[in-house]
Amino acid sequence: MLPLMLDIAKGKILLVGKGAALKQRYTLLMQAGVTDLTIYVPEAEDAAVLFEGADKTRSVKVHVGVPGDGDVADALLLMVAGIDEAIAEQFASLARSHNVLVNVEDNKRLCDFYMPSLVRRGDLVLAISTGGKSPGLARRLRLKLEDMFGPEWEARLEQIATLRKQWRNDGIELKQLSTKTDELIDKENWL
Repeated sequence: MLPLMLDIAKGKILLVGKGAALKQRYTLLMQAGVTDLTIYVPEAEDAAVLFEGADKTRSVKVHVGVPGDGDVADALLLMVAGIDEAIAEQFASLARSHNVLVNVEDNKRLCDFYMPSLVRRGDLVLAISTGGKSPGLARRLRLKLEDMFGPEWEARLEQIATLRKQWRNDGIELKQLSTKTDELIDKENWL
């Protein structure tokens, strides 16, 4: 496994699904900053719940039906949630034929990547993964980290980012930035 953070604002994301699983993935993608999202749902009523309080500044398209070859060809990744395994397998095969990464909820065999359990505090993101072996353990670890890293960490990160920019403008070398960051964390008794 190679842990990485993917900027999904730089590509087209496809989401195929229905029900609560679809809503959960949609929320996750919105929190992660998706800007170009195309959603495919089997029934029109699956789409209605997605747009309660939706962010109108982002490009979100919803289609009733399934993605075709041309829809998948230029996507960065495809996520499948709440769909029967046989149909999900067809979507995974289609995505792979176009070198598009695919994630099928709760189906390790069909996944190119796994969704970690996340603690999000603004731009501070703590990700916990078990490689798909135990989502329950990942969830418990996330709950523990949520207690350890409360909402105040969003402002703390912004404070460090502002100071880091100032330090860089003052000509401080990269090596020293880590030391200055450690000094600030210790002075503020954050950890």
